[in-house]
Amino acid sequence: MDKSTFLKRLDERLRFLAESERKDILYDYEEHITAAVENGEDEAAVIEKLGSPELIARQFNATRVIRQAEDNKTTGNMFRAVLATMGVGFFNLVFVVGIFFGLVGCLIGVYAVAFALGFSGLIMAGIGAFGLLGGNMDLFIHTSVDFSYNPEVFSVGLLGLGVCIGSIGGLIGVLSAWLTKWFYKGTIAYLKLNVKVIKGEPIGIKH
Repeated sequence: MDKSTFLKRLDERLRFLAESERKDILYDYEEHITAAVENGEDEAAVIEKLGSPELIARQFNATRVIRQAEDNKTTGNMFRAVLATMGVGFFNLVFVVGIFFGLVGCLIGVYAVAFALGFSGLIMAGIGAFGLLGGNMDLFIHTSVDFSYNPEVFSVGLLGLGVCIGSIGGLIGVLSAWLTKWFYKGTIAYLKLNVKVIKGEPIGIKH
């Protein structure tokens, strides 16, 4: 592939970028190729080292989407950044997907525990409060063993236990939110590093 064909194909693949940014990129690649040829390198070999226009476009797209996710922190932007990075190469498909979705699964598990404890604590505290207000606690006790109990003591204990369990669920929920924040930041940092490594940072090319 000669320089003219390479630049034309790259221009077509970079249509998702603003015209000014696209022109700057094309200029940098043209200058890089021209300088290498003037130094005695074979034009086709230089272009081959740069990679295909399609791959280069995917790399710039990944960088663009990652930047958007960094500037506008939403779940949708993060997933788009992950998907864009996956398209850069097989290495990304294996390591980005495996690590990312594994951690997402762990986060979902932590949120599920927080919700379960919070909801259970709320129910228990509600039943305890119901008993203290004079409700019939026999409605909530089903056992084949005959035993006697003090409804007021049982209600107080249930209320206290419910508050404790609910509080633990709340603390885990706060921890989950904190972990989510750092997971987002860590994911973006990892994606940026990943794309940088895949690009190889060619000399004279701006990123």
